[in-house]
Amino acid sequence: MPTMNPSQPSSRLSCGGIPGYYTLLEATRDPQRPEHEDMLDWIGEEFDPEAFSVDEVNWRLAPLQRSYCEPETTQNAPQ
Repeated sequence: MPTMNPSQPSSRLSCGGIPGYYTLLEATRDPQRPEHEDMLDWIGEEFDPEAFSVDEVNWRLAPLQRSYCEPETTQNAPQ
């Protein structure tokens, strides 16, 4: 069973890749599934699979972009 809460910004959703994510969605939508309550407890009440914020994604990716786009310093530049 996963131990992180993806509703918290610092968490990472690790539910077994794409197939595991679909299993998570099915389990949270079907109260008859045995893992329904456990999955709801794990993901938290604020989880919304339909929510997506382009601004938040861009904000989270910005540090990666900066690290790839920074010019090399003279120490690292080829001679």
